[in-house]
Amino acid sequence: MDNEELFTNNIISLIQGVSEIIGKRSEVVLYSKDNPNIIDFISGDNVTKRKVGDKITEFEKEIMDIVNDRKKSILNYKSVVKEGRTIKTSILITKDCEDNILRYIGINTDVTDFIAYRNALDDLLNFTNIDTTTEIKEKNDNVEYILHNIVDETIKDIGIPITYLKKKDKVDIVRKLNNKNLFLIKGSIEYVAKKLLVSRYTIYNYLEEIEKRD
Repeated sequence: MDNEELFTNNIISLIQGVSEIIGKRSEVVLYSKDNPNIIDFISGDNVTKRKVGDKITEFEKEIMDIVNDRKKSILNYKSVVKEGRTIKTSILITKDCEDNILRYIGINTDVTDFIAYRNALDDLLNFTNIDTTTEIKEKNDNVEYILHNIVDETIKDIGIPITYLKKKDKVDIVRKLNNKNLFLIKGSIEYVAKKLLVSRYTIYNYLEEIEKRD
């Protein structure tokens, strides 16, 4: 076995390993050394429905031209195949010590389903922003409404989900609420404790801690 054959076998072994790692919806392609427009080896989920000896796509040719001009790998290009599926394509290269390109390796991943999932999540997480300023003015005699609004906005400003709040975050929230004299409102201790997922005694402890520090 000569060096060229050994080198090719090593690349094929690498390709087979990579295709196992990246899993379904992806294929790894080795292009021919003598004619990069021909597929020399392909492994994985056969995203593009091709086999050894088939020609590369026009899109791959375009990327190959960029690779040859830049003498470096090109990653994560988007294309759409004739079936309407969206493919993420990368062309990797190996080079010799004189910076000559030896072989081209392509990785194609069908991301159609992921785009659909993302769009569905975007729709699901599409919130309507409501300006509550007018409502607050209209309901300024509603103490409970004001209490809830101030607490919710203060927690929102922290920018961390309640379940991920650390003690220092909760103390900071209580400090801000205390500075707004919120705890003069009847029922405020219980409400804040409920929102922060702690007991009302913990809120009293936070207030004592804040008083000692300040």
